[in-house]
Parts: sequence; structure tokens; C-alpha cells
Amino acid sequence: MKRRGLSLSLMVTALMIAGNSCVSEDEPSIHLVTEYQLRGLIGGAKDARSIDNLDGLGGYKISCELGAKATDVDIKATTESLTFAIKSKAGGTCTFTVEEDNVYERECEIEKTESIDCEGDTYESPCRIAIAEQTGNMVQGQVCCKAIPRRGNNPKEGDFSVFAPGSGDKSADFIAYNCDGK
Repeated sequence: MKRRGLSLSLMVTALMIAGNSCVSEDEPSIHLVTEYQLRGLIGGAKDARSIDNLDGLGGYKISCELGAKATDVDIKATTESLTFAIKSKAGGTCTFTVEEDNVYERECEIEKTESIDCEGDTYESPCRIAIAEQTGNMVQGQVCCKAIPRRGNNPKEGDFSVFAPGSGDKSADFIAYNCDGK
């Protein structure tokens, strides 16, 4: 009987631990959806990335914070091998970071607009983030980054760019739900 009681106790403990690591219905987890691809003139195209996950599931740590203005947006999704991040700053500027095999990072402009067209951008053009909608705890937008160098380097012709998968001039969409703030 002692053995059965111990087994039952261990099973209940395991269920309690598993229950605590699941997504809470009372406090919905942050949910990020985006598809993008690093593409380069020299390095070719890396695998397209698709994130459609909740914070805490599938190895993802996702944070999202919205400020009073539509352009006050901080989004970060990380796993052991991937980072996708937008960090807004004062004056309509931001930092955009993508990490795969290396950390690629560039200063960017962030603005409230329905969409952005990447066609005609050059490596000298800044990375751009468009915030199409920010309602309640949701933010939706696009990223266009013609040249995103390894962290600490200046952008140059041939650097990787971030676009929609399979495209050389279409912006990558993103949408995040259940963000903090506002």
C-alpha cells in the first residue's frame, strides 16, 4: 500500500508541475506570428522562418510590450537558435535584430502606416518597421530591411536582407497578441 501511495503522490506532483508550465487560461500567453527570410547576394538565401507560437511553448520565450504611441513597440521571440526582435526608441527609431547562425542587427525607422514597400530600397536605406494596427493588446505590422549586417558592423552591399519568404522586395508581416502595456 505504501508503494501505491508513493506512486500516486509522485504522479500528482508531476501533474501539478506540468500544469504550472502550461498556458494559463486566466492570463493568455503572448502569441507571435511572423514569416521572414534572410537573403543575401553573396550568402544566398537562408531557410525561411515561420514563427506561430505562444510564450513558453516549443522552446519559445516571447515578450511583447506596447506603449502609449502606436510606434512604442518591443517584441522579442527567442529559442536556443533563433531571435527575432524589434525594440523601439524615442523619436521614431528602433533596433531590429535577427539571430540565426550570427547576430544580425541594424537601427531602423518605425512609423504608423498601413504597409511599406521595399522595392527600390538599397543597402543605404534604413530598415523600416510599419505598424499597421495597434489595438488593445495586439500589434500588427511589417518589416523591410534591405541590409542587416552582423552586429557591430556597418551595412554594405551584399549583406543579408530580411524579406517575406521567397521574395527579394516584399516586406515580412508580423502580428503579436496578448502584449503587455497600454
